[in-house]
Amino acid sequence: MMMTLDPAFPIPSNKRIKKEIHIGYTNAIEELKILLENTCESASLTTDLWTAKSKHGYIGVTLHWMTEDFKVYNYLLCMERMPYPHTGTNIVSFLKNKVVKFGLEGKITCVVTDNGSNMVNAINQWDNVDHLSCAAHTLQLSINRAFQKTNVYIKRIKHLVHFFTSSPKQSECLDDAQKECQWYNNTILQNISDSFTDDDSDDNDNSTNKPLILDSANPKEPILRNITDIKTR
Repeated sequence: MMMTLDPAFPIPSNKRIKKEIHIGYTNAIEELKILLENTCESASLTTDLWTAKSKHGYIGVTLHWMTEDFKVYNYLLCMERMPYPHTGTNIVSFLKNKVVKFGLEGKITCVVTDNGSNMVNAINQWDNVDHLSCAAHTLQLSINRAFQKTNVYIKRIKHLVHFFTSSPKQSECLDDAQKECQWYNNTILQNISDSFTDDDSDDNDNSTNKPLILDSANPKEPILRNITDIKTR
Protein backbone atom coordinates (compact mmCIF):
# COMPACT_ATOMS: atom_id res chain seq x y z
CA MET A 1 0.00 0.00 0.00
CA MET A 2 2.74 2.47 0.95
CA MET A 3 4.72 1.59 -2.19
CA THR A 4 1.68 2.58 -4.24
CA LEU A 5 0.99 5.70 -2.19
CA ASP A 6 4.56 6.97 -1.96
CA PRO A 7 7.47 4.76 -3.05
CA ALA A 8 9.90 7.17 -1.34
CA PHE A 9 8.33 6.64 2.09
CA PRO A 10 10.66 4.57 4.33
CA ILE A 11 8.56 1.97 6.13
CA PRO A 12 9.71 1.87 9.78
CA SER A 13 10.95 -1.40 11.19
CA ASN A 14 9.57 -3.00 14.35
CA LYS A 15 12.66 -1.80 16.22
CA ARG A 16 11.96 1.80 15.21
CA ILE A 17 8.32 1.51 16.29
CA LYS A 18 9.34 0.08 19.67
CA LYS A 19 11.82 2.93 20.09
CA GLU A 20 9.20 5.58 19.29
CA ILE A 21 6.73 4.00 21.73
CA HIS A 22 9.39 3.96 24.44
CA ILE A 23 10.23 7.62 23.84
CA GLY A 24 6.57 8.60 23.94
CA TYR A 25 5.99 6.63 27.14
CA THR A 26 9.04 8.12 28.86
CA ASN A 27 8.04 11.68 27.94
CA ALA A 28 4.46 11.09 29.12
CA ILE A 29 5.68 9.77 32.48
CA GLU A 30 7.85 12.85 33.04
CA GLU A 31 4.99 15.19 32.11
CA LEU A 32 2.67 13.34 34.49
CA LYS A 33 5.17 13.62 37.34
CA ILE A 34 5.41 17.38 36.82
CA LEU A 35 1.62 17.68 36.74
CA LEU A 36 1.32 15.68 39.97
CA GLU A 37 3.95 17.77 41.70
CA ASN A 38 2.18 21.02 40.80
CA THR A 39 -1.49 20.07 41.26
CA CYS A 40 -1.87 16.97 43.45
CA GLU A 41 -2.04 17.25 47.23
CA SER A 42 -4.09 14.11 47.90
CA ALA A 43 -5.38 11.36 45.64
CA SER A 44 -7.09 8.00 45.48
CA LEU A 45 -6.42 4.83 43.51
CA THR A 46 -8.62 2.35 41.72
CA THR A 47 -7.09 -1.05 41.09
CA ASP A 48 -8.20 -4.41 39.73
CA LEU A 49 -6.68 -7.81 39.07
CA TRP A 50 -7.78 -10.24 36.38
CA THR A 51 -6.62 -13.33 34.55
CA ALA A 52 -6.30 -13.15 30.77
CA LYS A 53 -7.17 -15.97 28.39
CA SER A 54 -3.46 -16.78 28.36
CA LYS A 55 -3.84 -17.56 32.10
CA HIS A 56 -1.48 -14.71 32.99
CA GLY A 57 -2.41 -12.31 35.75
CA TYR A 58 -2.65 -8.58 35.06
CA ILE A 59 -3.21 -5.56 37.28
CA GLY A 60 -4.43 -2.07 36.39
CA VAL A 61 -4.01 1.02 38.58
CA THR A 62 -5.79 4.35 37.98
CA LEU A 63 -5.06 7.57 39.86
CA HIS A 64 -7.74 10.17 40.68
CA TRP A 65 -7.26 13.63 42.14
CA MET A 66 -8.77 17.12 42.13
CA THR A 67 -6.97 20.45 41.89
CA GLU A 68 -7.63 23.56 43.97
CA ASP A 69 -9.91 24.93 41.23
CA PHE A 70 -11.94 21.66 41.27
CA LYS A 71 -10.57 20.23 38.05
CA VAL A 72 -10.70 16.43 38.14
CA TYR A 73 -7.88 14.30 36.75
CA ASN A 74 -7.95 10.56 36.06
CA TYR A 75 -4.78 8.86 34.82
CA LEU A 76 -3.98 5.23 34.16
CA LEU A 77 -0.68 4.70 35.98
CA CYS A 78 -0.07 1.17 34.78
CA MET A 79 -1.53 -1.97 33.28
CA GLU A 80 1.05 -4.66 33.79
CA ARG A 81 1.47 -8.39 34.09
CA MET A 82 1.61 -9.47 37.71
CA PRO A 83 3.08 -12.88 38.54
CA TYR A 84 1.41 -15.23 40.96
CA PRO A 85 0.68 -15.56 43.82
CA HIS A 86 -1.76 -12.63 44.04
CA THR A 87 -1.62 -12.35 47.80
CA GLY A 88 -2.50 -9.24 49.76
CA THR A 89 1.16 -8.69 50.62
CA ASN A 90 2.27 -8.84 46.98
CA ILE A 91 -0.53 -6.53 45.87
CA VAL A 92 0.16 -3.83 48.45
CA SER A 93 3.89 -4.06 47.69
CA PHE A 94 3.17 -3.51 44.00
CA LEU A 95 0.92 -0.50 44.74
CA LYS A 96 3.46 1.08 47.06
CA ASN A 97 6.18 0.76 44.41
CA LYS A 98 3.96 2.61 41.93
CA VAL A 99 3.27 5.32 44.50
CA VAL A 100 7.00 5.83 45.03
CA LYS A 101 7.67 5.83 41.28
CA PHE A 102 5.27 8.73 40.73
CA GLY A 103 6.24 10.67 43.85
CA LEU A 104 2.92 10.15 45.63
CA GLU A 105 4.23 9.14 49.05
CA GLY A 106 1.84 10.31 51.77
CA LYS A 107 -0.74 11.55 49.24
CA ILE A 108 -2.86 8.40 48.80
CA THR A 109 -5.89 8.47 51.10
CA CYS A 110 -8.19 5.80 49.64
CA VAL A 111 -8.11 2.80 47.30
CA VAL A 112 -11.17 1.46 45.48
CA THR A 113 -11.21 -2.28 44.74
CA ASP A 114 -13.62 -5.13 44.29
CA ASN A 115 -14.62 -7.29 47.24
CA GLY A 116 -11.94 -9.94 46.69
CA SER A 117 -10.40 -11.06 49.96
CA ASN A 118 -6.85 -10.54 48.66
CA MET A 119 -7.65 -6.98 47.60
CA VAL A 120 -9.30 -6.10 50.90
CA ASN A 121 -6.40 -7.66 52.80
CA ALA A 122 -3.88 -5.69 50.72
CA ILE A 123 -5.39 -2.29 51.50
CA ASN A 124 -5.87 -3.18 55.16
CA GLN A 125 -2.09 -3.67 55.34
CA TRP A 126 -1.53 -0.13 54.04
CA ASP A 127 -1.22 2.31 56.94
CA ASN A 128 -3.36 5.48 56.83
CA VAL A 129 -5.08 4.39 53.62
CA ASP A 130 -8.80 3.53 53.60
CA HIS A 131 -10.41 0.77 51.54
CA LEU A 132 -13.57 1.51 49.56
CA SER A 133 -15.55 -1.26 47.89
CA CYS A 134 -16.51 -0.72 44.27
CA ALA A 135 -20.22 0.16 44.15
CA ALA A 136 -20.73 -1.44 40.73
CA HIS A 137 -19.13 -4.71 41.86
CA THR A 138 -21.19 -4.78 45.07
CA LEU A 139 -24.37 -4.16 43.07
CA GLN A 140 -23.46 -6.99 40.71
CA LEU A 141 -23.03 -9.38 43.64
CA SER A 142 -26.47 -8.38 44.93
CA ILE A 143 -28.01 -9.00 41.51
CA ASN A 144 -26.36 -12.42 41.25
CA ARG A 145 -27.74 -13.34 44.67
CA ALA A 146 -31.24 -12.28 43.62
CA PHE A 147 -30.96 -14.25 40.37
CA GLN A 148 -30.44 -17.47 42.31
CA LYS A 149 -34.19 -17.56 43.02
CA THR A 150 -34.97 -17.49 39.29
CA ASN A 151 -32.13 -19.74 38.18
CA VAL A 152 -34.44 -22.20 36.40
CA TYR A 153 -35.89 -19.49 34.18
CA ILE A 154 -32.48 -17.96 33.52
CA LYS A 155 -31.15 -21.31 32.26
CA ARG A 156 -34.10 -21.58 29.87
CA ILE A 157 -33.54 -18.04 28.59
CA LYS A 158 -29.81 -18.70 28.10
CA HIS A 159 -30.64 -21.85 26.14
CA LEU A 160 -33.05 -19.88 23.96
CA VAL A 161 -30.54 -17.08 23.36
CA HIS A 162 -27.86 -19.62 22.47
CA PHE A 163 -30.23 -21.22 19.96
CA PHE A 164 -30.61 -17.94 18.05
CA THR A 165 -27.02 -16.72 18.37
CA SER A 166 -25.23 -19.95 17.51
CA SER A 167 -26.54 -20.07 13.94
CA PRO A 168 -26.82 -17.25 11.37
CA LYS A 169 -29.79 -19.07 9.87
CA GLN A 170 -31.75 -19.00 13.12
CA SER A 171 -30.78 -15.36 13.72
CA GLU A 172 -32.14 -14.36 10.31
CA CYS A 173 -35.34 -16.32 10.95
CA LEU A 174 -35.80 -14.36 14.18
CA ASP A 175 -35.35 -11.08 12.28
CA ASP A 176 -37.93 -12.15 9.68
CA ALA A 177 -40.39 -13.14 12.41
CA GLN A 178 -40.06 -9.73 14.06
CA LYS A 179 -40.63 -7.94 10.74
CA GLU A 180 -43.72 -10.06 10.12
CA CYS A 181 -45.09 -9.26 13.59
CA GLN A 182 -44.44 -5.55 13.08
CA TRP A 183 -46.21 -5.57 9.72
CA TYR A 184 -49.18 -7.43 11.21
CA ASN A 185 -49.45 -5.08 14.22
CA ASN A 186 -49.15 -1.96 12.06
CA THR A 187 -51.82 -3.26 9.70
CA ILE A 188 -54.24 -3.82 12.59
CA LEU A 189 -53.53 -0.37 14.03
CA GLN A 190 -54.11 1.20 10.60
CA ASN A 191 -57.46 -0.56 10.29
CA ILE A 192 -58.49 0.57 13.77
CA SER A 193 -57.46 4.14 12.97
CA ASP A 194 -59.44 4.11 9.73
CA SER A 195 -62.47 2.72 11.55
CA PHE A 196 -62.44 5.46 14.20
CA THR A 197 -61.97 8.12 11.54
CA ASP A 198 -64.98 6.88 9.57
CA ASP A 199 -67.18 6.90 12.69
CA ASP A 200 -66.14 10.44 13.56
CA SER A 201 -66.91 11.64 10.07
CA ASP A 202 -70.47 10.22 10.25
CA ASP A 203 -71.19 11.96 13.56
CA ASN A 204 -69.68 15.30 12.65
CA ASP A 205 -69.07 16.42 9.10
CA ASN A 206 -66.72 19.14 10.37
CA SER A 207 -64.55 16.69 12.31
CA THR A 208 -60.90 17.67 12.39
CA ASN A 209 -59.64 14.21 13.42
CA LYS A 210 -56.94 13.00 11.10
CA PRO A 211 -56.28 9.33 10.43
CA LEU A 212 -53.18 7.77 11.95
CA ILE A 213 -50.76 7.17 9.10
CA LEU A 214 -48.72 4.00 9.55
CA ASP A 215 -46.38 2.58 6.97
CA SER A 216 -47.01 -1.13 7.34
CA ALA A 217 -44.57 -1.98 4.57
CA ASN A 218 -41.67 -0.25 6.33
CA PRO A 219 -42.10 -0.57 10.09
CA LYS A 220 -40.03 1.84 12.15
CA GLU A 221 -39.67 -0.40 15.18
CA PRO A 222 -36.09 -1.61 15.59
CA ILE A 223 -35.16 -5.24 15.10
CA LEU A 224 -34.17 -6.56 18.52
CA ARG A 225 -30.96 -8.56 18.95
CA ASN A 226 -30.16 -11.24 21.47
CA ILE A 227 -27.70 -10.27 24.17
CA THR A 228 -25.42 -12.93 25.60
CA ASP A 229 -24.92 -12.25 29.28
CA ILE A 230 -21.46 -11.84 30.79
CA LYS A 231 -21.21 -13.05 34.36
CA THR A 232 -19.13 -10.14 35.64
CA ARG A 233 -21.23 -7.47 33.89
